[in-house]
Amino acid sequence: MNIVKLFSVSQGMSAIQRYSQLHLLKSESVMEHTGFVCLFTYNLCEEINAASPDAHKLNTGKALQKAIVHDIDEVITGDIPRPTKYYSEESKALFDKISEAGIDQIIRELEIEKLNMKNDWKNSKSGREGAIVAFADLSSVVYKLWEEILMLGNRKLFRQSIEVGKYLMHFERKVRNDSLFTQPQKRIIYKSIEQLYDILRQIAETSDPVHGTMAVFEDWDCSAHHK
Repeated sequence: MNIVKLFSVSQGMSAIQRYSQLHLLKSESVMEHTGFVCLFTYNLCEEINAASPDAHKLNTGKALQKAIVHDIDEVITGDIPRPTKYYSEESKALFDKISEAGIDQIIRELEIEKLNMKNDWKNSKSGREGAIVAFADLSSVVYKLWEEILMLGNRKLFRQSIEVGKYLMHFERKVRNDSLFTQPQKRIIYKSIEQLYDILRQIAETSDPVHGTMAVFEDWDCSAHHK
């Protein structure tokens, strides 16, 4: 491993700012985001494992390996706004190709070709542990909305809170319909989802919202419906 190049990767993750299309009152770097995702992933894995028999426990170490590198390619690509990346199948394929080239460059410069960074990155949101990382990634956006809107009063992010509510509903349906987790494990995940819904409710109820953004919340029901 090339230590100086690792310093450079760390510096790059600290320098790249997320939410490039939005006005934030407190900026957030890719490194800060990665730290949150790791912390959330660790705690949720441990909570699930405490209530699971050995045969169904999650591999917390594996989950953290995925979490640590899930956005490391952004050292090369920068933070690509979601509407840009997912504009079309062609744009997604192009940005995926650029991201893969980025991770290959990082691995070459770090001189760690024989390690598993690329697999951990490429499969960071696949499988049971990857689903936890995906949830942590989504939760990090709710955290940022909580900080900006509820703590700092930044009303410019209401529209993003609407979109996050939709993504959260989609994730909840996916957990309910797949077989990655046992029912007791799903109940633990549902409790975390409900807490995120509570934050979005608080945002929706914030007085004096930006005109034209809050009515969309009427289209989705964030009431508890998982027992």
